[in-house]
Amino acid sequence: MTLIGSLFTGPAMGAQGINPGADSILKSMSVYMGGAKAFSMIADIDFEIVATNGQKLQLSSFATALVQRPGNSRK
Repeated sequence: MTLIGSLFTGPAMGAQGINPGADSILKSMSVYMGGAKAFSMIADIDFEIVATNGQKLQLSSFATALVQRPGNSRK
């Protein structure tokens, strides 16, 4: 949850350039993902559209992904 909290503490770009906290989080995530042999994710996706007549339409979906580096296949 630290990652999520850190992302909402302020803008990543400011008058001085890249926020050092955001840059640190991105680099840490990149190192972690670079060392992972595989990872999975799930997503619960909701998208709302408001029509010109005011009617609201909600589209919902669910996705799962399993990503594995080449050469690490299970036999």
